[in-house]
Amino acid sequence: MTKKLQTDRSRVINAALTVGVLLLVSSLLNLLREQLLSAFYGTNSAEATAIALILPLPELIFIIISGGALGSAFIPVFTRFFTDHKQPDIDGASAMFSKIVTLVLLAAVVVTGIASVIARPLFTRLFAERIAEQAGLLALLVPLFRIMLLAQVIFGVSGVVMVTLYARQKFLIPALAVVVYALGQIVGVVLLRPNVLGLAWGMVFGALGHLLIQLPLLRREGIRFRPKLSLADPQVRRVLWLMAPRTLGLAFSYLNLVFVPYIAQTMVIGSEAASRYAVRIMLTPQAFIGRALGTASFPTFADLAAREQYTAMQRMISDLLRLILFIGMPLTIVMVTLAQPLIKIVFERGEYNVTSTNLTASALVYYALAFIALSLIEILARAFFALEDTLTPVLIGAGQLVLMFSLSFWLGRTLFPSLGLTGVSGIALGYSLSNWAEVALLLFFLRGKMQGLNGRYLLAGSWRIGLAGGVMAGLIVLGWQIVGSSAEANLLTQIITVGIISTIGGIGYLITCYLLRLEELHNLASMVFARFGRK
Repeated sequence: MTKKLQTDRSRVINAALTVGVLLLVSSLLNLLREQLLSAFYGTNSAEATAIALILPLPELIFIIISGGALGSAFIPVFTRFFTDHKQPDIDGASAMFSKIVTLVLLAAVVVTGIASVIARPLFTRLFAERIAEQAGLLALLVPLFRIMLLAQVIFGVSGVVMVTLYARQKFLIPALAVVVYALGQIVGVVLLRPNVLGLAWGMVFGALGHLLIQLPLLRREGIRFRPKLSLADPQVRRVLWLMAPRTLGLAFSYLNLVFVPYIAQTMVIGSEAASRYAVRIMLTPQAFIGRALGTASFPTFADLAAREQYTAMQRMISDLLRLILFIGMPLTIVMVTLAQPLIKIVFERGEYNVTSTNLTASALVYYALAFIALSLIEILARAFFALEDTLTPVLIGAGQLVLMFSLSFWLGRTLFPSLGLTGVSGIALGYSLSNWAEVALLLFFLRGKMQGLNGRYLLAGSWRIGLAGGVMAGLIVLGWQIVGSSAEANLLTQIITVGIISTIGGIGYLITCYLLRLEELHNLASMVFARFGRK
């Protein structure tokens, strides 16, 4: 490995650690929000159902307007103002930033305005079965949605600011902004309890904080905003051209979360909320791994692609994929083997009862199988975007959406109930299988596009990590069979028991990795020691 590649990889991982820690804090705060909501509303109330049905929709609108779709298109084009000139073109960068902000703000106002008008008739048709079953549900859905739309307008602007800072390799403040947003939601939920609209107002004020905390750093970078609308600018048109397919791709991804409650509305009351809580548990550590590495690696991918250093880019991609497998495997094992006690520890209090725990745990077992796949997609998709190919991931994402809906519908409504299993667990398995299919296709087409992806290197790491994961799973299952029954006494005993069993399993995993000479173990250990100033 060349010294330059080592430097690039270290920069990506260090940036990922910075982003990852704050994203993990944000995810833990989101988990705290879910704990509050579950304790206040459980899984069977109209409030719990309304939240589960509505939350994916404003996020879908944000993705269409701005969000990751804009970032994947904006960063490669914006970066050229600093790489294609002897001196950084700050004026040109500011002009482009201003045009994009103006365009996004206009689009946000139009889209959210239309969405607000059509909300009631749309929900009446989309969620007809559950609305007929739960009194007062529609009266909650419409105001929740309309208030949340205000947050998306603010996020439209804040999203452009965030990706601009990412393009300048500034990760700390944007990641901290996500924490501020999460705190805003918690404050809203607590202060306005028992009014469920507190969540929506918390999102609005959290979004405002998300924007304001980033503005001083943007100014220090020399980027200035002057309102200007120009669709004739070739760079703006390039961003829109690259953004269009990526928007569809991310929309497909979020439509997964829209389809889940749509399918679940014909199942037992509480299925929508149980699915949402299970997904939240699964996504909490995913922020530290997939999202952090994806966010931190993309500017470097874009830089390597712009300089046509494809061999270095190949090695960095394969290194990151193996790192995700190495870190993601033990987390997946814990979520699958200890789903029931995890849900019990995190959620079972207040209105959230044993029935809610059982339903959520049945979903988590199968959602956890998607954990590594979702993290791998974060890297693979960004590799395509850095190569300015946003169409291929979109087409694959469309296929994943169709497969997910078909599998989840069949498994959740037909096969799993016939086997005596919960329908929501069938939905979760369909979700996981379709995401792994997406990983396989992304790998196949990226390998062709880059003339290879160090396949033998990836396989050599994969089978070793899989074997170590099997050892860990065996130790956890054995440990739970021996002492699991004693964990029913109280919350502290449950936490200690789960912690000890997970630690024993984790030690077994690390020992197996060491015996198999897995280089990720050595690399991470070296980075930890170096970070604390030890040889």
